[in-house]
Amino acid sequence: MATVATIIAIILGPILAVQIQKLIERITQKRDEKRRLFMTLLATRARQLSPEHVQALNMIHVVFSNKKQKDQAVVEAWDLYRDHLCDRTEPPKPQADGTVSEADRIKFDNLLREWGEKSNELLCSMLTKMADSLGYHFPELLIKKGAYTPQWHGDLEQHQMTILRGLAEIMLGLRSLPTKVTEFPVNEEANKVLMRFLQGKQPLPFRMEGPSEKLDEAGKTNESKKG
Repeated sequence: MATVATIIAIILGPILAVQIQKLIERITQKRDEKRRLFMTLLATRARQLSPEHVQALNMIHVVFSNKKQKDQAVVEAWDLYRDHLCDRTEPPKPQADGTVSEADRIKFDNLLREWGEKSNELLCSMLTKMADSLGYHFPELLIKKGAYTPQWHGDLEQHQMTILRGLAEIMLGLRSLPTKVTEFPVNEEANKVLMRFLQGKQPLPFRMEGPSEKLDEAGKTNESKKG
C-alpha cells in the first residue's frame, strides 16, 4: 500500500502543484485587475469626463463579479451611481418668443449644481467600498477632499463644458447666438464721389436699366429703318 501511495503521490504531486500555482495566479491576477481599476478611478476622480475614468467605470461589473459580499457592495454602489448619471435634468422649455425666462434658467442651474453634488457623493461612496474590498482603509472624506488637480485642468474642463452646454442650448433654441457688427465694408471711391456731390462739385452719376432702356433701343432701331 505504501508503494501505491508513493506512486500516486509521484504522479499527482506535479499535477496538483501546477493546478495550485494556476489558482494562485488567477487570484493574483484578479486582485491586480481590481487594484488597477481602483487606482484609475481614484487618480481621475477629479476629472470625471476623461476617457480613462469612463472606461474604468464600465469595467466594474466585470472586474468585481465575485459573489463576495464586499465585491457585491461595490457593484451595488456602482449601480446607484450609474442610475444617477443617466438621470439628467431636462433643460427648460423656451417661451413663445424662443427664449428662456430668467427664473427657469436659474432653476435649471440650481438643479445642475445639486445633480453634480449628488454625483460626487455617490462616486466617493463607491470608491470607499472599493477600497474596503481591497483591504485599504481610506476615510470617505479623504477620497472626497483629497484629490489634487492643477487649476489649468479644472479651467479646461469647465470651459469645455461651458462651450458644449452653450452650443447645445443654441441648437435646442434655448439661447440665441450673440453677434456684434464692428464695421461695414467701405468703398473709398464711392465715398469720394458722394462727398463731391454733396459739396456741389459734380452731379451724381447714375444709370437707368430696365424696360425703358429696351424701349429706347427699339425706338432707335425704328428710326434707322425709316431713314
